[in-house]
Amino acid sequence: MFRKIAAMQVHLDEVRVELSGTTLAELLRSAKKRLSAAHRVVVEVKLDGLTLTAEEIEAASGKRVAGELKLFSADPRQLGAAALEQARQRLPEAAGHQEQAAEMLQKDEPSAALKKLAEALEIWMQTRQAISDSTELLGLGPGEFQIEGQSLAVHIDELFQSLKGLKGMITAGDHSGLADSLAYEWPEITEKWQTILLKLAEKLLKTTGRLA
Repeated sequence: MFRKIAAMQVHLDEVRVELSGTTLAELLRSAKKRLSAAHRVVVEVKLDGLTLTAEEIEAASGKRVAGELKLFSADPRQLGAAALEQARQRLPEAAGHQEQAAEMLQKDEPSAALKKLAEALEIWMQTRQAISDSTELLGLGPGEFQIEGQSLAVHIDELFQSLKGLKGMITAGDHSGLADSLAYEWPEITEKWQTILLKLAEKLLKTTGRLA
C-alpha cells in the first residue's frame, strides 16, 4: 500500500494563501515578497501545529513542506520599538545597581559591589542587543540614525568606551576610581541612554526601512 502524502496548506496570518515554492525556504521567501509592500515580516512559523525555533527553521529550510504551514507576521517597526521600550524600562534598575555598587565600594565591600555591578552590566549588554536586533529588523545600521545631534553609532561607541573604562578599573582593582565613576558619571550616562532609546523607538516607528 502507498502512504498518502498530506497536501500542503499554507496560511498567512490565518488566511489561506498560495505561495510559490515547495521547500520551507522557498515558501518563506515568497511570503517575504508578499509582505514587503505592507512593511511586515514573518515572526512565527508553525508546521502541523508545532512552532519552529530558528534552528529548526534553518535545519528544515531545504525540505519539501507537506501538511499545514502557518506563518504569522508583524510590523518590524513595532517589534523594534517595543524591544527598545523594554530596554529603556530596565535602565532605572541598572542605575539602582550602579548606585548600590558605588555605596558598597565606599564602604570597602568590593565583592558585594562587583556582584551588583555585574547585574548592571548585564542590563547594558541586553540594551546593546536590543538596539542591534531592532535596527537589523529594518535592514538599517546604527550609522543611519541621528539621535541628539550625532549618529547612533557614535553614541554606541561612547557607551562601549565607558563600559570598557569600568572593566579596566575592575581589572586594575581601582575601587576608588570605580566608585567615583559609578556615583558621578554613570547617572548621567544612564539618563542620556533613556532619552536615546526613547527617540530611537520613535524614529523606528516612522521609518520604512528595508525589511532585511
